Amino acid sequence: MARIGIGVDIGRGSVKIIQLTSKKGQVELTGYAKIIISPDSMDDEGMVASEALMAEAIHQACLQARVRSKKVFSAVAGNAVVMKALNLPVMIGPQLGEVIRFETEKFLTFPITEAEYDWDILQQHDNGEMELMIVAAPKKIITSQLTCFQRAGLQTVAIDTQTFCNMRALAFDIDSESSNLGGIVILDVGVATTKMAIFYAGSIRETRIINIAGQLITRELAEQMQISLEKAEAIKCNLGDADYNFIESESDTESYKANQIIGGKLAELVVEIRRSLDYFKLQYPETPIHQFILTGGSSKLRNLASYLERELGIGVKLGNPLTGLQIASRQINRAVILGNPYQFSVAIGLALRGVEYS
Repeated sequence: MARIGIGVDIGRGSVKIIQLTSKKGQVELTGYAKIIISPDSMDDEGMVASEALMAEAIHQACLQARVRSKKVFSAVAGNAVVMKALNLPVMIGPQLGEVIRFETEKFLTFPITEAEYDWDILQQHDNGEMELMIVAAPKKIITSQLTCFQRAGLQTVAIDTQTFCNMRALAFDIDSESSNLGGIVILDVGVATTKMAIFYAGSIRETRIINIAGQLITRELAEQMQISLEKAEAIKCNLGDADYNFIESESDTESYKANQIIGGKLAELVVEIRRSLDYFKLQYPETPIHQFILTGGSSKLRNLASYLERELGIGVKLGNPLTGLQIASRQINRAVILGNPYQFSVAIGLALRGVEYS
């Protein structure tokens, strides 16, 4: 019997759905959809502005994707979602729960009574210590998201984090041999934020959200060039080039001016990435960063991978979440899904979890 997994990625600007079907050891992409919504549909913290409008967008995406189940998996994101790696003495039972609650309170910016949190033991060492990863999010964000799915007629089986979804979707790019050579950075350049996760020895060690991404670049273009957001987005997509050749280009052209603005924001992004790498080196001085894996809808910016590789001095490649998946020829428009598969990375990671669950 075929197993079905449905992942729903709701965020700033769109609702994306992926349906995967597993049968006889093969996982096939059998449905997808992307519904454009207002960038103001969700705030920086990850809180939905209108549950009714979001529920309707989810419903329309389900119809478009022709989903075959009411059970879905979703993910939370936003600045209020926190992931923290800790080293603690090895302990079990109630004592561990009490210590984790105490440690979680230290880094939350809101009361722990208003938080949903969980943890996972990453590794136990011979020196009597263990490494853990704690994930926490405001209850109000979780509750609001659950309400959206309920109003759309769906049952939310589990809510994941976008970071873990990317890790799952890009598993073919994060093989154990490569991760043992050093840290691997998953850089998810999305609409509202860039999410950075450093993966080493089988686990995520550090995470960070950077508020520089596609939407900010579009707004900067619109403001400095005194044009509409729609035209700015079109210029970014059609003329944007992270490795633009300014020396051989005319300085009075639209392309030249646009890429000056884009380049300025990318330079700011690189500064923030370097800060995170420096912090990781302090925590893991003997673990070099081996590679960057680039994903997210805004990672399609022309030559972004080669630009980051040059600026950071570390190999960068585009991670393809479709690797290892079959594509159903009748249900799927291959040109659309293959044109920018990176934007579906989170939804694919969620659907893969759904396949495992079912």
